[in-house]
Amino acid sequence: MGKSEIKDGKGRVVAIINDENIEAFKLDKKQHIFMLLFNEYEKDIPNFKELIKECNFDEKIFKTTVRKLINEELIGGIPIDKWTTCDGYYDISGTFITRQGYKYVAALNERYCKVARETLKPQEKELQDLKAYITKLEKDYEEFKKEYADCTANYSGIEEENSKLKDQVRGLRYSIKHIASLL
Repeated sequence: MGKSEIKDGKGRVVAIINDENIEAFKLDKKQHIFMLLFNEYEKDIPNFKELIKECNFDEKIFKTTVRKLINEELIGGIPIDKWTTCDGYYDISGTFITRQGYKYVAALNERYCKVARETLKPQEKELQDLKAYITKLEKDYEEFKKEYADCTANYSGIEEENSKLKDQVRGLRYSIKHIASLL
């Protein structure tokens, strides 16, 4: 499988999925359908009909899974004794997530966070090494700036001295011309 990164909304890596921890991130059909329903329910205007169309689940699997979710009190609002269809899809527009459902999502989230923390631990050392390298570069840069400032100060001192020498040479030329004109 290799390595895959999970990123948050800001593009930061929050977990790395690899061969060792892939099982912790896999969802069974029930979890998958529940999370799809949960994500849709969290929207301002949920559209469960479109969700069901997009997912294209087998009718038997979907119906059985929804019954399990209702029996486990993770979702509610679907009269399972009166399944109605709309355009060939089950109408689950009254679906809501129960308190137990929210607790279940929190438990799944905690599981993923635990795996994410474990997968990111090796990267913490690399991050510390990188921070140390950046700190060293910053120190080197500060030393360079100091040396540059010293060189610039020395250069301006040399320039000042050079300017004085030029003035003296001009003065000598003037004196020589003046003496020559007197002769």
